[in-house]
Amino acid sequence: MGTKMDNYLIDLRNNRDKKANEILKDDLIDKFGLRKSLLKEITLIQNRGRGNIFELLAETAISKTFNIPPQDLDKQKIFDTPYGKRRIDLYHEETGI
Repeated sequence: MGTKMDNYLIDLRNNRDKKANEILKDDLIDKFGLRKSLLKEITLIQNRGRGNIFELLAETAISKTFNIPPQDLDKQKIFDTPYGKRRIDLYHEETGI
């Protein structure tokens, strides 16, 4: 049995597939060869939304776990490393978290 997050992601994917199939069942879409392109766009939209949700979840988890107010977290902090630039989604300067 999966975690709540696993189940949530499965539900998101199933919902996307259901909605995509409803949209893509039009014969004109097949006639013009648009099915693959539209499905790709639908997937991108869902992934962007899911990314925002995960950022909020991470912010809440870090904030509560380490007792750091959410407004004190830097978002999209970029560090120079020997391997190039690395982007960190959430960072707290004082603690190094």
